[in-house]
Amino acid sequence: MKARTKPPASATLGEALGVRGRKLVAVEWVDSNVRTGWSSPDRAPSVTPCVSVGWIVGKSKAAISVAPHMSVDESPEANGIMTIPRACVKRIREI
Repeated sequence: MKARTKPPASATLGEALGVRGRKLVAVEWVDSNVRTGWSSPDRAPSVTPCVSVGWIVGKSKAAISVAPHMSVDESPEANGIMTIPRACVKRIREI
């Protein structure tokens, strides 16, 4: 692994951390949930608000994928990739 040089003041957080060409984002989204055991069938349905933070590693009209872990070597790899359906996404904020 090469020694890193100090990034320019205008560098993004990802660039400063050694991840180049990827946007670091917080994705706010909603997930389904399940009730187990006995419960009232008249209870109003609800969703679970979630937030996922990571680098965008894929996107399409149907979904966005973020990875919270990225290697910073010559051939970067991602770990822990979460793919979220676009229909569930409420907001994406660049960090």
